[in-house]
Amino acid sequence: MLSRINRLPSSEILHVMRRGKRIVGDALQIVVQKSEADVSRFACIISTKIDKRATRRNRMKRLVSESITHLLPRLHNPVDCIVIARKDFSGMRQTEAEAMVADLLHV
Repeated sequence: MLSRINRLPSSEILHVMRRGKRIVGDALQIVVQKSEADVSRFACIISTKIDKRATRRNRMKRLVSESITHLLPRLHNPVDCIVIARKDFSGMRQTEAEAMVADLLHV
C-alpha cells in the first residue's frame, strides 16, 4: 500500500482528470499532471465495468500500488497521477504489472 503522503486526495482527483495529460496503454490509462506538492501522489480507479468481483478489482489495485511503490525512487519530478484500468489484468504477475506502469510513466 502506498504511504499516506503518496496518495492523491479524492478532492483533487477531478482537478487532475480535467487538466492532466493522458497516456493510454493496452490495459491502463494514466492521467499525469505536475504536482504542486513536493512529492508524487497517485490514485487508482478501477470500475465495476472492468470486473464485478471486488476481489479481482482489489488485486488489480494492489498490483498497481506495489508497482508504484517500487517505481517511486526512479521518479525525478513530483507528479499527480491517476491510474485507470481499461481491462482486467488481475492474472498478471507483479513484475509484468510493474513493467506496464513503468512503460506508461516513461521511467
